Amino acid sequence: METDTQAVDTPLGTQPPATPEEAIARLEADLTAARAEAAANWDKFLRERADVENTKRRLDRAFADQLKRQQKSLLGKFLGVVDNLDRALAYAESGASDPERLVQGVRLTHTLLRDTLQAEGVRAVAAEGEPFDPAVHEAIASEVRADVPEGQVVAELQRGYLFGDELLRAAMVRVAASE
Repeated sequence: METDTQAVDTPLGTQPPATPEEAIARLEADLTAARAEAAANWDKFLRERADVENTKRRLDRAFADQLKRQQKSLLGKFLGVVDNLDRALAYAESGASDPERLVQGVRLTHTLLRDTLQAEGVRAVAAEGEPFDPAVHEAIASEVRADVPEGQVVAELQRGYLFGDELLRAAMVRVAASE
């Protein structure tokens, strides 16, 4: 059985070149076509890369704008607290201050501030009477107490706060110790 090696070596539907000049011409045409395709692919790559960079810049601007709006909203919520403190200071400096009214105003301002923080997802860390938890408590002192189990928080010296599940500030506490 005789095989046609030329038909196997050439692409389907093409005839082998009759002369070396035809082979060279065909190869030069293929090279020109490949260069044109490579140039088109490079151009397409550059355009896609530019689109990615533009999208990245657009997203960065959008995130920055969103962050600024959120900061503005949060800061605006604290302006009422500042206003109340300004009024309390003006009242105290006026000379006609009633200490009980001043304390009442400060309490109302404190409540406003706590409510604002709570609305933003900030909550206080439970401390006094709780078992010491190094994840949310910072022991700055210990106290020998026979009436309290060892390792229980006996006093909160500075309140700690969580934002969602993240610790903003650990509660500074005094912890019961045994002798």
